[in-house]
Amino acid sequence: MARHYLNNADMYKHICEYKTNKTRSSYEHLGKMILLIATKAINMHRFISYTDDRKSEMISDACFMMLKKIEKFDEVKYSNPLAYFTEMAKNAYKACADGYTRREKMFTNLSFIENFEKND
Repeated sequence: MARHYLNNADMYKHICEYKTNKTRSSYEHLGKMILLIATKAINMHRFISYTDDRKSEMISDACFMMLKKIEKFDEVKYSNPLAYFTEMAKNAYKACADGYTRREKMFTNLSFIENFEKND
């Protein structure tokens, strides 16, 4: 059997422990796991062409979002936190990528307008 980078049952255990006790050690373990999820999920084919600076920004945005929403994971109803947080990371990457695309289009449009005004 292939060795996975993260154990789902271990992550579930740490989430349950954190939600009941809110200890620093369980939060640190979860932080390491979330960082691992974020760094592995950025290697999807959709995000491979981004520069390292943008990737690190996307990873930090994803980690922030996952840590912010850790309380919303319902450990009673669901037992697969790995899928929950991976999807959350991918959604954060998509939001960052959409933001980059919008900014690039805006700057392209602005430079077109500036060039148009210079030609008149």
